[in-house]
Amino acid sequence: MAAEESLGLDEGGVVGVGEPSLGGYFLLERSIAKLIDLLISGALFYLPGAVGPISAALYILISDGLSGGHSIGKRVVGLRVVAAEDERTLCDLKSSIIRNSFFAALIAFYLAMRLLPYFGLVLACLAWISLIAVEMLLIYNNGVRLGDRMAGTKVLPEKFEGYSE
Repeated sequence: MAAEESLGLDEGGVVGVGEPSLGGYFLLERSIAKLIDLLISGALFYLPGAVGPISAALYILISDGLSGGHSIGKRVVGLRVVAAEDERTLCDLKSSIIRNSFFAALIAFYLAMRLLPYFGLVLACLAWISLIAVEMLLIYNNGVRLGDRMAGTKVLPEKFEGYSE
């Protein structure tokens, strides 16, 4: 019982609404989910021609608004994106586009920086590293990253049984 209370779990062992396990473990879950999504996007990026970068950016933009408020990465890890004001409302396409716009913009930035030999690639890598570091810091501190603040969303464990499909 004491262990359940220290973890923020109710009697059934399910994290309640508004009580995601913040800190290192929650950061790890979200990082793994984003890594999976970025790997999918990276694979799409290398499709031939302009189809690759466009499909990579499109996947990143709409991924959290597809089915059930989670991307493929979040589905694997067991997380959902919900509205911050009403945790029973799942992320829609508009909110997904807003919350993931920084990552899609970095794909466009990378394409533009490819025109500068060597230095452009270094700048693009520094931009990616900076964004990921800031996002991880925000998640670790309060569980809400910059994209979530802009879109009015947050991420909760999927085990909550009150979502409206």
